Amino acid sequence: MPFPCNKKHFLLSILLLITFSTQGANLLIEETFDELPDWHSGLPENGLNLYGIHDGRTFGDDNKADFTQRRTAGHILPGKFLSARQQGQHYSPRNAHENHHEIIEILASNSDKSLGKKGKSAVFWREPTQDNSHAWMTDGILSLYLPDLVAGKPVFDSNIHQGIDEVYFEFWITFSDNTTVYPPWQDIGRRADMSKIARVSSFDERGSEYQGFPGGDKGPIVIWNWMTDYYGVRNVITVRGGPHGHSYTFNHGELTIPQGSLNYVDMIEGMGPNGTTERPLNLRDGGVIDAAPVHHDQVHGSEQDWIKMGFYVKMNSAMNVRDGILIQWMNGRRLLTITDIPYLRSGRNDGEDVIVADGMVKWNIVAIGGNDFFHSWPKESMREEWYAIDNLRVYDGLPSFAETDINGFTMPPKPPLQFTVETK
Repeated sequence: MPFPCNKKHFLLSILLLITFSTQGANLLIEETFDELPDWHSGLPENGLNLYGIHDGRTFGDDNKADFTQRRTAGHILPGKFLSARQQGQHYSPRNAHENHHEIIEILASNSDKSLGKKGKSAVFWREPTQDNSHAWMTDGILSLYLPDLVAGKPVFDSNIHQGIDEVYFEFWITFSDNTTVYPPWQDIGRRADMSKIARVSSFDERGSEYQGFPGGDKGPIVIWNWMTDYYGVRNVITVRGGPHGHSYTFNHGELTIPQGSLNYVDMIEGMGPNGTTERPLNLRDGGVIDAAPVHHDQVHGSEQDWIKMGFYVKMNSAMNVRDGILIQWMNGRRLLTITDIPYLRSGRNDGEDVIVADGMVKWNIVAIGGNDFFHSWPKESMREEWYAIDNLRVYDGLPSFAETDINGFTMPPKPPLQFTVETK
């Protein structure tokens, strides 16, 4: 049969050679971005001036866009995404820098940054700064509200908490070839560069899905971050607990799990299925990664290479019970298995008003993108770097294919040996 190269999801099914049986996990969304209208986070139509929080100081009143954009507030969002956050940008076509980009772009003109180099993807751009050593500057996030996906229609209600107890989500990601990485074990005084890539969280619908500090509106959250520092490229996992707005982070020693900046070698020992260790693939040298230091291109390859990330979380069964789950996969290889997380705890501040009386909140947000700690270049360098996310899938449980090992994933894929491709 002919090879239908215009279908990215078919390319993936050919590539993976698996049947997507889900054993009770329902697919809530598969977003390939291909069918979405062109959209970016700097649309002047989204400069609604809500609360006066926008980027007009940089781009002028005629070209401003609100920092937080939500469909329920009248903003234009792509597909089924509830909201977006964008800020921290200095250079854009909006202020006559035509060769620069908006922080988030879903554009046909970026087809070279999509899976299979056809269609569209979500491209996130970051700019550096050295003006403030503590600043997380560029910030681009797209958020899905899980109850909308479960219901198959918009059901967001700021007076009601909704969500689900367990979530699996996956996506494919590639990084630009100009991504700033320094040779490991050199430049010991240099601060790390870091970008928050994806997250699953619970938030209080009366507030903001982007207010996560103590006193804010978020509770349990898991974030996957990309980071490069003196020790090489890192697998950074951030786990924060609830209830909403109170226990923003766990105290040192409160968790019996590895979190924070992990390496891809000894820190994943015994974290695979049944206490095994599943080594990530080495995209630069072949084989697997089994020795430090680990370089960025060993894990992520070039911008021609895509890796598939998967995450599964399950809320703990009761307040303070240590049975919450977090599992992480890279190309179908399980890197982390954590089964004793007390995501929900009974601690309260005096007078704290919780949206659910018993505090048993649920997961309700899956988001891609995040803010960037990028200090390797001055702002005046006008440097831009990007990563792209494609084929985002979200399930309300753990699908069986999550454990499927993927040994080939450069896009576009070569036809597998098990298939005959007719050329006529």
